[in-house]
Formats: sequence, structure tokens, C-alpha cells
Amino acid sequence: MKYLELNIVIPLNRETGKDICIAELNEIGYESFLEDESGLLAYIPLRDFKPGLLESLTVRTSKEFGEVHISSREIEEKNWNKEWESNFEPVEVEKFCYLRSPYHKPSAEHRHEIIIEPKMSFGTGHHSTTWLMINQMKDLDFSGKDVLDVGSGTGVLAILASRMECKKVTGIDIDEWAYNNSTENIEINKVTNCSLVHGTVKDIHGQEFDIVLANITRNILLEEMEHYRQLCKDGGILIVSGFFEDDIKPIIAGAEKAGFRFIKSNTRDKWASGLFTA
Repeated sequence: MKYLELNIVIPLNRETGKDICIAELNEIGYESFLEDESGLLAYIPLRDFKPGLLESLTVRTSKEFGEVHISSREIEEKNWNKEWESNFEPVEVEKFCYLRSPYHKPSAEHRHEIIIEPKMSFGTGHHSTTWLMINQMKDLDFSGKDVLDVGSGTGVLAILASRMECKKVTGIDIDEWAYNNSTENIEINKVTNCSLVHGTVKDIHGQEFDIVLANITRNILLEEMEHYRQLCKDGGILIVSGFFEDDIKPIIAGAEKAGFRFIKSNTRDKWASGLFTA
């Protein structure tokens, strides 16, 4: 299969700009991202490329991050594992959690260690929203709880819930790459109390959960908020991320309309997370 490779050069506020570009491109079908000193490389199957959407992104990002320059070329499918290996560095969330690849050295300084073979899935911990989700999770008691991880990506949050001694965790993702990757990562981490679903939250029926995790995007969160409430037990917890600081108010409004009560929010590099109770 042929891919289109975008080379995105970001002149100003580069780290924040890369995060925003990744989030925006992920929503329109880009499957893999590699960061470099000047910006990032982004990959999409050639058949899925829509130039109009890319032009819109260029206009929006250039207003805040200088004149963003984007060039492209066609390539054959890469050895994605090898590409990730040359770019993926371990991630620390304080001393609570350490995310590493199989070829990095273990850490004895952290409470939880998770091995991630990221491939083309979202959720290595490098993105601020994954970090924010983990940071919210660290203050909760998962022991004996039933957990739902919506948009599970690499499976990192589901694996962490298992490490935190939850009773059972269900991960769900609409993306086939993510489903396959999370399956592999669950096996690597020897997790035995996790089941995976290839689909959307609307495919979950007849179950209730003590804790619902959803690291997706603003629009999907608002669209699915009522489903989260139906799946969350009375008195249960909802943790969400995947949106910017400016979107905190509409996310709170959407969650409260669905029947949740706002507890607190955290921010990191212009991204935000929210914690609610049912």
C-alpha cells in the first residue's frame, strides 16, 4: 500500500504546534507521526488523502505558529516498528508511571511500569492528553473496580488500570490498527483481566462500569457523553481528555447535561482533562 508522507515545519511554539497538528491530523485519517527538531512527519494511506482538509489545517496553524510549511511525497509502506524505535523515548508521569518500549531498560524507581510497542496507534504517553489521563488516574482507587477505556489506542490506560488492581477492564477502539496494537501490548504486559472490543462505545450493551476513561476528541466526547453516563454506575467516575483548555467549559456543560457532576480539571501544554462523578 502506498502512503503519503507530510513533512511539517513549525517555526514558533514548536512543541505545542506539534501536539495540535497531531490531534488535528489524527481526526482526518493520518495514522502515524514521527517528531523531529523542526516539526513532524505524518503518514496517511494515499487513497485517504484529502488536500482540502490539509489546506484548512495550514491556514489555522499558521496564525499561531508562524508560517507553517508542509511538503509531501509518496512512499511505500514503512517498517513502522523500526521508525518508532528510532524516535520513541521513555515517558515518566512523576514517579507514578513509567512508559517504555521493549528495548529500553526497566526502571525500579516508579510504582508502575508499562511496556508499549506503539506501532501506528495513539497513546504512547508523549502526547499531553495521555499524560493528563494518567495523572488523573493516579489519585483514584481502582482496586476491585470495573473499568471501561474508550478509544484505547495502544492500550496504555487499560494496562495501567490493570496494574492498579482493577477487577476487569474493557478497552474499545474503532481503529483496527489500535485494536491489534492494544491486543499485542496487553500480551506483552501479561495482563489477564482485559477484554478488547473493535468498535465504538455504542457497541457496549448491558454493562455498567465504576470508572470510564475516554481520551478522544472534543466533538466525539460531546457526542457520546450520554452513552458514558448510561455505562457509568451511579457514584462512578468519568475521566476525559483530548481537548484544549478553551474547550473545558463546553465539555463540563455537556457532561453535566448528561448527568455527571464536575470535580476538577488539569491542564498541560494547552491541553486539558476533566474528572466527573455520576
